[in-house]
Amino acid sequence: MFRRLGGRRLAFTLIELLVVIAIIAILIALLVPAVQKVREAAARTTCANNLKQIGLGIHNYASTYNSKLPPQLQYVGPQAPSTPSWITFWYAMLPYVEQGPLYNRALGSGAAWGNGNHNAVVPLYGCPSDPTYNQGVNSNGGNGSTWSVTSYAPNWGMFATNLFVDQTYNAWQTRSRYNIGNIPDGTSNTVGVVERYSQFPAYPGYANVFVYPCSQPYWGWVNACSIYGGSYTNPGNPPSLPFSNWYPPASIAGANYIQIMPPVLATPGQAAAHYQQVNTGHPVAQTLLMDGSVRGVGATVTYQAWIWACTPEDGNPLPQNWNQ
Repeated sequence: MFRRLGGRRLAFTLIELLVVIAIIAILIALLVPAVQKVREAAARTTCANNLKQIGLGIHNYASTYNSKLPPQLQYVGPQAPSTPSWITFWYAMLPYVEQGPLYNRALGSGAAWGNGNHNAVVPLYGCPSDPTYNQGVNSNGGNGSTWSVTSYAPNWGMFATNLFVDQTYNAWQTRSRYNIGNIPDGTSNTVGVVERYSQFPAYPGYANVFVYPCSQPYWGWVNACSIYGGSYTNPGNPPSLPFSNWYPPASIAGANYIQIMPPVLATPGQAAAHYQQVNTGHPVAQTLLMDGSVRGVGATVTYQAWIWACTPEDGNPLPQNWNQ
């Protein structure tokens, strides 16, 4: 029996209290997925904006260097006055993504990773949906231990297809065979940068280190490289393939590429991430094309369409809506 004071009830019944608790639990259950969706949408927007800034940086680099693209790895000599001797792709990009002080810090050290740059974190190079990012520092062991990482990787077919020896310094260089204005398939049909997890827990020692040198054959395609895909440029004596020799060749008429990679795999979970594949924490993988646009590419993209998109000179037009 309820006790009333002045016509008002002093307490809830047990049933009423349980009903209130149940309603609150239902509201929380409905709210949590909505919050998660909003959070992921914000993270996806941030990731896309990162890639757009990277794309703008690539074009600004090209404007500065007579249309040349950033090198996968370049040696400019021991006495270069305004740059380290060894330059990696992500390091070359630093002045063009508002990271000039970090670029300058390596000057005089002989390498992009010198003077503490090996563990300098660049927020622009990290995707908030990358579950392995670990505040930008590698914790997966191997060659990249204590080095800083990135959630993105340049396309081998775009940035590492010209392997040659610099006769002045007798050092191997790995650059693109193209410049920004002569990509055969066009900038809007060619992948420039993809999402790739910063670390790979299922593969100890593998990481996506942003200043680690990787080139064939001078340094080799080590497990700390930031690169995606693989091919060769000298059919008579092809170098070993970076991150792709486990997969069967894919013949493309009119091109001397033998492999780019299987279709994009959306792998939100850390354990599922493979270091040879595109990895993403989003429903679709954010992909930077060479025109500076960012496309979302899902796991349903066809194998052939993805190879065509990653190959700058196959001559095949991309299917309509290939990236959906």
